[in-house]
Amino acid sequence: MISGPLSGESCIQIANEVAAVFQIPVLLAVPGELYDQASYQCQEHRVFVILSPLQKLMTMQAIALIEKFSDQIRLLEKQIQKEQQKFKDEKMINLCKLKLIETYHWSEEKAHSFIGKKAMDHSCTKVYVAKVLLNRHQANT
Repeated sequence: MISGPLSGESCIQIANEVAAVFQIPVLLAVPGELYDQASYQCQEHRVFVILSPLQKLMTMQAIALIEKFSDQIRLLEKQIQKEQQKFKDEKMINLCKLKLIETYHWSEEKAHSFIGKKAMDHSCTKVYVAKVLLNRHQANT
């Protein structure tokens, strides 16, 4: 939370820098004459602008909302990372299937079942099998 006798531009700049560098939400309290300017300049960052002088109830409510917002952002970021990893894994498996199709002239179904069978036989994931097969293919070329 940033509040104090800082000049208008410096408190806005500090709030934006803190939010950007540390990837945390910032609560910025500004006087009424700076509210519109601060709101506009902070809209691209995780900076929440409130009016000063601060009222205890409003400040507590703002902090509670920011905590909830932060939790939701963290959850969404985890979901995005999970989906990105899933996409990378599928891409690797599909690349491996393509190499098997090209090398052995198999159908897509045969390549798919081959990778699945290898994964079951060796008690590992399809992604691991795909990585191993692709590494072998690169070593042989």
